[in-house]
Amino acid sequence: MMIDIAMSPQRPSANLQSLIEKRVRFALGRFERRLSRVHVRLTDENGPKGGIDKRCAISAELGAAGTLHAAVDDSDYEPAVSRAVERLARRVKDHLSRRRDIRRKWRKS
Repeated sequence: MMIDIAMSPQRPSANLQSLIEKRVRFALGRFERRLSRVHVRLTDENGPKGGIDKRCAISAELGAAGTLHAAVDDSDYEPAVSRAVERLARRVKDHLSRRRDIRRKWRKS
């Protein structure tokens, strides 16, 4: 699983980049065989004004099964990353479960 991290307008610090990689690998590691690439995009929507303006948008490529997305806004990048990764992990799990259930029903008929 390749992890692609981008941050706008600056580059992520080494600590933030390490945190993102750890969180992604922890939450999505069990799906690693199914995921080809994970994109993490961090943006500061308001600039220096402050507030709940830090956005983490994350997407996971599932090959032929498509791409799943999750995005979270928060006042800091770390909680936004944590919540977005958890949300994406839930979506991947649900998506793969639905696909498995559909295949099982198809085989029974």
